[in-house]
Amino acid sequence: MRVYVAGPVTGVRGLNRFAFEDAADQLAELGLRPVVPHWFVPPDAEWRAAMRSCIETLVKCDGVCLLPGWRASRGAQTEYLLAMRLGMDVRELHRWIG
Repeated sequence: MRVYVAGPVTGVRGLNRFAFEDAADQLAELGLRPVVPHWFVPPDAEWRAAMRSCIETLVKCDGVCLLPGWRASRGAQTEYLLAMRLGMDVRELHRWIG
């Protein structure tokens, strides 16, 4: 199962890469195949271009893992709404690993 990791990036130190990578490691330990935006979006990408790339990738996944702070992120909110409308398995990180 491919699980897209969504969370705050803009305005977070180091683009929040550590939190995304940590979540990916935890999901992989469960036998899931995590997909992290940092793996395919250049760090200097303009927000709209980054979101287009993220959405294109998200729709190819089976589920979405939401990181802490996602509700305060415009991008993560967009990803959440799209995933919910598509009927994807959407859960916060603690619900994936708990």
